[in-house]
Formats: sequence, structure tokens, C-alpha cells
Amino acid sequence: MRIATKDLGEGVYPFYFEATPEELELPQDETRFSHPVVVDGSLSAAGGKWVVQACVATRATYECSRCLTIFEEEIVGDMAVLYEKSAGAPPDEADALAVSGDIVLLPLDAGEIDISDRVEEAIVLAIPMKPLCREDCRGLCPKCGIDLNQDRCNCTAEEVDTRWVALRKLIKEE
Repeated sequence: MRIATKDLGEGVYPFYFEATPEELELPQDETRFSHPVVVDGSLSAAGGKWVVQACVATRATYECSRCLTIFEEEIVGDMAVLYEKSAGAPPDEADALAVSGDIVLLPLDAGEIDISDRVEEAIVLAIPMKPLCREDCRGLCPKCGIDLNQDRCNCTAEEVDTRWVALRKLIKEE
């Protein structure tokens, strides 16, 4: 996902990209991407600096962390990055040198901006740490394993405070 900047004057330039998750090298371990990644944004050019703002979206298939149900959900992330040409950037590197999360220095002879890494970062940051099929998911019974969203079980929930386990062992030994 490269944006040519060599012949751009000052102004705002909209852009739109689509790429497969494989092209962006998105992690496919616990999240299965079921749609292409769509990037819809704009590049603002002024005084040798470029601000890239975009909305990044795709759909993914997850396994619910409570009930293990497979479900699909949209992933949406935002990105905003300032790109600037600088003599401090290594001239022999084709890639940009990141100064901080939101500022990227480009070599003086750079004629394009590659936003692929930033798009990947926006998607990865938008992936939920503990995906839930729904907000009120009740999960599985820890004793019998039944899906509590679908059925009820007759198991009794016994709360165990792990801080007192050692003391209970001493009492049972007497």
C-alpha cells in the first residue's frame, strides 16, 4: 500500500486500498480473517510533510473466549501518521525510520509512502484480547461443560478462595 508523493502539490488527496490479510502479513493464529482489509483515508500534503489519516476495516472469525462458539465480527481501526523528509533518515534505506508512533522520518529522496505497516498495526490493535460472541455470554459450566447460553445445568457452583486451601488441608488432616 504505497502512496506516491513525488509530484504531489499541497492539498488533501483521498485514497482507497483493498488488500488480502496475507498480503499484509496479518497474524492468522487465533483470528481468521474472512474478508479483505479496506483502507479508506486521505493524505494531507503541506510544506514537505504528509499527514495520513485512515479508517481500516475487515471482518474476522473468532472463537468466543467464554463459550468456545465460533462467530464473525467486524474489526475497525483508525490510523493517523505524520510523514516527514529528513536528512537524519538513513539515505540507503528504502523504508522509513520511525521516530515515534505517530511521526515517521523519510529519506530525502523518498518519492512514496508505504503505509502497509501502519495498516497492519491498526488492525492488530483493534483485535479484541478476549473475543466474546456477545456481551452477556455466560460461558461454559466449569463442572459439566454445558453451554450456559443454551441450557441450564444442575451443578452447584462452589466458590473456593485459593488463599484458604492450605488451611483447609491442615483442618482435614486433624
